[in-house]
Amino acid sequence: MIVILSLSMVALSLQTPPPSVADLRKLYEAGKYGEVAAAVSNAEAQGAVTTRLLYLAAQSAQKATDVDRARQLYSRLAEGNEDDPWRYIGQSAVRLLQPKTEAPEGEKVEGPNPQQALEAAQHAVSLNPDLPEAQYQLGLACSFLDDFPGAAAAFEKAARLDSTFAYAEYYAGLAYYRAKRIDLMAVHFERFLKLAPGAPERPEVESIMRTLRRR
Repeated sequence: MIVILSLSMVALSLQTPPPSVADLRKLYEAGKYGEVAAAVSNAEAQGAVTTRLLYLAAQSAQKATDVDRARQLYSRLAEGNEDDPWRYIGQSAVRLLQPKTEAPEGEKVEGPNPQQALEAAQHAVSLNPDLPEAQYQLGLACSFLDDFPGAAAAFEKAARLDSTFAYAEYYAGLAYYRAKRIDLMAVHFERFLKLAPGAPERPEVESIMRTLRRR
C-alpha cells in the first residue's frame, strides 16, 4: 500500500500544472494553436478547465480552421446557467458558426445567424458589462453585420477592461479601418504589435502601418 501511495504521489507531482489565461493567450498570440489545444486538454484532465480557457480554445480552433471543434467548444459554453453571461457568449459564437445546410429549391438555406448572435452577445453584456469577452463577442457579432462603429466601440471596451487583450486591440483596429477612422486604427494596431509581437497578423499590420507613415 505504501508503494502504491508513493507512486501515485509521484504521478501527481509530474502532472503539468493547468495553464493560466495569460499563458494560453501567449500561445494563441504566437499562432501556436495546437499547443493551446493540448494545454486545455491537460486542464480538462485535471478538472481545472475554466470558461475563459474553453473560449480561448474555441477561438484557437477557429484560427486553425477546425470549425467543428470550435463549434463543439462554444456549445459547451452555451450549456451554462441562464444567469451566466458565458452561456450567451457561447450561443453567440455558435450562431456565427452555424453551417450552411442544403434546402429544397425555393426554401431558405440555413447558415450563420448574425442577428441572433448579436442578440445573444448583447444579453451577455447586459448580464456583465465588465466581462471583456462579452464585449469582445459583441464586437465580433457587430462586425458580422457590418456595424463597424459598433464593433469598434465593443472591442475598445474589451481592451479597456483587459489591457493585455491583444486581439481586442487588433479587431478594434480593423473595425476602425472599416469605419474610416484611420487615426484610431493606428492607435489600436500599435498596441496590438506591442502586446503580440509574434502574432501571425504582424506582417499584415506592419505593412498597413508603413503605408500610413509614408503618407
